[in-house]
Amino acid sequence: VPISTPLVLLAAIGLAVLAQSWINSLLGGEQGLGAFLSDGSGYNKSGFKPRNSKSNGGGDASKPLGAGDPLPWLKLPEFDYVDVAGQPKKPKQPKTVPNSSVNSSSNEAEVVSRLEVLFAQLKKEVDNDNLIEAKRIELELENIMQEEGFSFSSKQ
Repeated sequence: VPISTPLVLLAAIGLAVLAQSWINSLLGGEQGLGAFLSDGSGYNKSGFKPRNSKSNGGGDASKPLGAGDPLPWLKLPEFDYVDVAGQPKKPKQPKTVPNSSVNSSSNEAEVVSRLEVLFAQLKKEVDNDNLIEAKRIELELENIMQEEGFSFSSKQ
């Protein structure tokens, strides 16, 4: 028995009306999403009124529903851009960089430039068969590289 088109259309309209009424019930009222997001200032400054035990038939009205932290042993990582509810905020500590790394990073371009000049001189001396001067430049290159933390690999 085939289902008629008007019957399917009527069922779809009924389902749409029910779905929209459910959405409206979630958005409305003092505890709805509309109140929670009403002014955009966040949970504490919005018009949202959390459920409490008095509104559900007894108990202290100042306490919200639910218990304490269900996972007290679980500590989430601390990021500058994330606030975790229930975890105390630690004061931010300024990031300090050792002076040696500041100096080496600021002088790194100068060191690389000096190494490139010495390497060009080394190639020139090798091409001219002046191996004694080439060896002296090679030792100077190695000393500078070792002092500044550079390494060299002859594999190409």
